[in-house]
Amino acid sequence: MKLQAKMKLLVLSTGLATLTALSAIMVYSMFVTRDMAVQYGKEIGQQSQQNSSILLVDEKQRELVDIAADRADDINYRLRDMEKTVRTAAAAMQHIQAHPDDYRPRSVAPPPAKGAGQYTFYVQYAPNVNVQALRREMGIAAHIRDTLLGLVQCDPLIDSLFVTSRDNYTFSVDNNTTTTAAEYAPPDVHYDALASDWYRLAVQKRGPIFTPVREFLFSKELGIFCAMPYYDARDELLGVACLQTTLTSLAKLVDEINLHSNGFCFVLDEGGRVILSTHKDAAKTPGILSVNLHADLRQSENAALADTAKRMLRGARGLAEIDLAGKEYHVAWAPIAETGWSFAAAIPTDEIMDPIVRNKDTIQRLTQENVQELNNHMAATLSVMLAMLLALVGIVWLVGRRVSDRFVQPIHVLTEGVRDITAGNLNKKIHLHTNDEIEHLTACFNDMTDSLKKTMEDLDEATLDKERQNAELQERNAALSLSLRIMERLRSSRDAYRTESEIDQLTRVYNKATAVRLCTKLCAGLAEGMQAALYIIDLDHFKEANDTFGHQFGDRILETFAQRLKLLCRNEDCVGRFGGDEFVVMLAGGLSDDVIRTKARAILQAARDLCIDGQPAGITASIGIAIAPRHGKDYAVLFQTADKALYRVKEQGRNGFCLGTAEVA
Repeated sequence: MKLQAKMKLLVLSTGLATLTALSAIMVYSMFVTRDMAVQYGKEIGQQSQQNSSILLVDEKQRELVDIAADRADDINYRLRDMEKTVRTAAAAMQHIQAHPDDYRPRSVAPPPAKGAGQYTFYVQYAPNVNVQALRREMGIAAHIRDTLLGLVQCDPLIDSLFVTSRDNYTFSVDNNTTTTAAEYAPPDVHYDALASDWYRLAVQKRGPIFTPVREFLFSKELGIFCAMPYYDARDELLGVACLQTTLTSLAKLVDEINLHSNGFCFVLDEGGRVILSTHKDAAKTPGILSVNLHADLRQSENAALADTAKRMLRGARGLAEIDLAGKEYHVAWAPIAETGWSFAAAIPTDEIMDPIVRNKDTIQRLTQENVQELNNHMAATLSVMLAMLLALVGIVWLVGRRVSDRFVQPIHVLTEGVRDITAGNLNKKIHLHTNDEIEHLTACFNDMTDSLKKTMEDLDEATLDKERQNAELQERNAALSLSLRIMERLRSSRDAYRTESEIDQLTRVYNKATAVRLCTKLCAGLAEGMQAALYIIDLDHFKEANDTFGHQFGDRILETFAQRLKLLCRNEDCVGRFGGDEFVVMLAGGLSDDVIRTKARAILQAARDLCIDGQPAGITASIGIAIAPRHGKDYAVLFQTADKALYRVKEQGRNGFCLGTAEVA
């Protein structure tokens, strides 16, 4: 056998043995790895199912608790709005009776016989009152009509708003806009308000009160009263302002909540009675939680329900699972602090557990799919390995051939090279790479021609270096030009971003941070003999407009009012938005107090006249003003002074301004 054939056989047999051993090891490792991956995957799936199930239950429970807390806060907020409305009516009546000479007597009338579909204003009095003796006083106090009418129109939950004098006559505004002629029943002109419990409780407390739920005298509907006494300068009782709202109106606050098809919510009063409920059909939801003023849930035969009712009335949030009409429910509650009530939201436990069941099925399905996919991958991998093994056998055979050629072929090449060199062909090069003595011998022959060609090669190399240097210089010039253009664009972008970051994106006036910085700068740079005026402006009734007409309408109010503020101010003045419906304005220069007050009146008028697409916005403004250096030169001190002034305006009924420690205008 020739040397070349022996070398081929040796290389081929060695390669096949190595490939066979490696293939066996790889197949064994793949099957072991597959079994371990399947086992780990199942364990991870089970653990993931347990963990995600716990998380899903916790998430559903937190969601239910948050729903109850949010709705309780909303109801509490609306009740506080009612209290503010009563305070406003009381303050207006107090002012009218404190300044009778500022008002001319106005005509008053008893309850109208036809008042359906409208707001009605009328007077009532006790049967034994001396009408002649009180005629002028009632005529002057009749100026309360516009205030009462405006307050009732701003809050759809108010069914009636009235003020009762200590002399036992009462001015009322009733909201009959949704009442038909067949439903309307005019109240009796005789009404002994001083004998009612809401009057007595308000006087005893000397502050605002909410009455328990009861049936109203005239309409025969269920509802509550909110009352507030008012006094003269000598702290003597003048009367009581009061409003009434029906449970039908309050039901709007719970009907809007979304608890899916099988959920419901209800409200307990301080006596454990269900006064509001979204229960509609006893066949679908527990009839025990329908509105019922004759049942105290704390005395329910359902022990879990009775215990839950007791916990609800302790004034804290909570969550419980109870059985209602043979069905398990999750019930979450939160207190309504203003009245001592408690709001509860309930959904079936099945709805909380349903995502867990779906999650379990999903994880099991995914685990099975992953195992099947792993099996498919293994089958594909084995097929690829088989193909690769066949390819490697061919490669080994080729390698064997090339190895044998590597040792035999150089001898032939070297022989031919020796013949050419012997013939005088000095350009002949022998290229053999055997890494042995033959390659060394080839290198010695090739060295004889290297010295003759070195000079030309050096010259060619120098030329190539020059060309390479020129190319690198051109590339650097292009990179430098590009860097300069990028730096110019970055500078322009930075300037545009700096301007955009100082502006409130909705109103296009300064944002809070920029407004504070500019106001501080104006205060610090105030010249001798000059004044700076800081206005803090808060829009009244903005939330009502926002809730009534939607957030887009509210955004339009903020945008339009901000642009009016800019039109009322100079370019060098600072106009900014602090967030929500609160704005700040600072003027600086030779300002007199008259100019400062005139500007405040202009801002008030701009708020009152505000219309959106022809629709009156229904807002007013409350303004607190501080003046530098009179109230200080530091911006923080000025802001605190203006904020206190704004608070005094709010206390006095809003829609006005207050200059430092001065009276509200």
